Amino acid sequence: MVASARTWLLMIIDLICIPIAILPAAILIWCDIHPNESGFYCTDRRISYPYRAGSWAHRILGHWGFLIAMSIIAFVLGELTLYLKEKRSLNDRGSADQQEYSDILTNFFVRLFKNNVIFLFGLSAVASVVYVAKYTVGELRPYFLQVCDLNFTCTTDRGLLFPSVCTGDKYTMEQSKLGFVSGHAASHFYTAVYLAVYIQARWKWRGPWLVKPAVQAAFVAFAVWNSYTRVAIYHHDIYEVNRGIALGVSFAVIMVLFVSDLFWDRGTAAARARSWHVATVGTPFSEDD
Repeated sequence: MVASARTWLLMIIDLICIPIAILPAAILIWCDIHPNESGFYCTDRRISYPYRAGSWAHRILGHWGFLIAMSIIAFVLGELTLYLKEKRSLNDRGSADQQEYSDILTNFFVRLFKNNVIFLFGLSAVASVVYVAKYTVGELRPYFLQVCDLNFTCTTDRGLLFPSVCTGDKYTMEQSKLGFVSGHAASHFYTAVYLAVYIQARWKWRGPWLVKPAVQAAFVAFAVWNSYTRVAIYHHDIYEVNRGIALGVSFAVIMVLFVSDLFWDRGTAAARARSWHVATVGTPFSEDD
């Protein structure tokens, strides 16, 4: 089934929604906007931890590119199993024509496009909410005092100070004001929960029972590791990480339940797909398959 002009228009609009969702984060990051300056006491032990740069593993595994690559692999495997299921059903029937085979291939690409767009939109929205919170609150990171590099001796009678008294590197200082909330925790838990639920809904096959839960557990374990190592290297305290986790999980649940069609009934999903004049989105397998 060939996609109509209206279908292409709707797909383009969906794609445009992704940069719109991440636009607030992009403006805050790339424009000359400074986070709110929270006052501090130079004797505060909560911001007196040493500065530690993340390892190569933190830099690579914490990058958005890695999260997107994981999602694409999960979506391709999930939709491929559904495509092969539909193709095997046509082969067993024995009377299918070439158009029907073409339709299920179209279904595969439509579902793959849809799942990637929905996931990326949610991830972009998470990033924007995180950076709006960071710049609005201006929470100081645990290593703030070290990079602040005060040029006077800290005593208890100094009273409330502001970052303007610091003499440290400008870029490092700006980053040290972005403690609330943990972006790593929010984005990684959003990805882990979204993909775990997707796998539960789509990865259906006759085979080893523990493959699916093992992959789901691996996603969650990776998110836990990447989130709480932010505490270990003193880039966040545990409360900032926990709030980031809550944010990421909340967005994942919203996207799964109210935006994606992973748990819609067959009639609703097919009607939504026909409104695009493309193809049906397919029926989720039963647990017996």
